[in-house]
Amino acid sequence: MTVLGIILAIFGLGSCIYGIVQNNSMDAQLSSIFSSGRVNPGTIFIIIGAALAVIGILFWIKGRSKNSKQ
Repeated sequence: MTVLGIILAIFGLGSCIYGIVQNNSMDAQLSSIFSSGRVNPGTIFIIIGAALAVIGILFWIKGRSKNSKQ
């Protein structure tokens, strides 16, 4: 569980960074979403990356708590 969490967190952070680089700036992307309603592919990478990072961190914490109880 711990290793899976670390891997997911690393891939999630990498995806977020790739999405931000692809969009050039977070402010420009958010204004694009609210003004035109269209989403660039970079935004998808940011959202998926953030979700993977959060899930990975939760798995990592859960795995560490299981290991400390044993």
